[in-house]
Amino acid sequence: MNKYGLHFFALLLMVTAMASCNNNQLYNQYSEVDTDGWDQDSVIVFEADIQDTVSACDLLIQIRNTDKYSYQNLWLFVDSESPAGIVQKDTIECYLADNTGKWLGKHFFSIYEMPVIYLRIKHFPIKGTYKFHVSQAMREKQLKGISSIGLTIQKRKEDGQE
Repeated sequence: MNKYGLHFFALLLMVTAMASCNNNQLYNQYSEVDTDGWDQDSVIVFEADIQDTVSACDLLIQIRNTDKYSYQNLWLFVDSESPAGIVQKDTIECYLADNTGKWLGKHFFSIYEMPVIYLRIKHFPIKGTYKFHVSQAMREKQLKGISSIGLTIQKRKEDGQE
């Protein structure tokens, strides 16, 4: 196994261990991006089976990038579809680096991970499978340096709760 494969395996193991310890997570999934670059026509689809219609939730887009990513920010198109077929279209801007070029978020070996709030205090009105379609909205047809995109849906913590 080469150096990058070993680092990726260690990162995957750490993320899996952290995710399994969080009882507030209703959904947590990642999708790898083509190593040649994230094509504008490539759509990442997440399907979350939601049974909790009472809890307030936060939805986060998790972005993993390498230092080969050439920009400070990342624009994404996010379309969400309810089990009833209602579609909401959003465009979000994700900051991955500060004004000096320092990467934000967590750093694991050669991968940087930045969680970005997509929706805060969301209540799911009905039980069922919600679909989320994520695509890059940058000007480059083939966007290099993004390694994976994730979606996390977590119950909102009550004030004072750890």
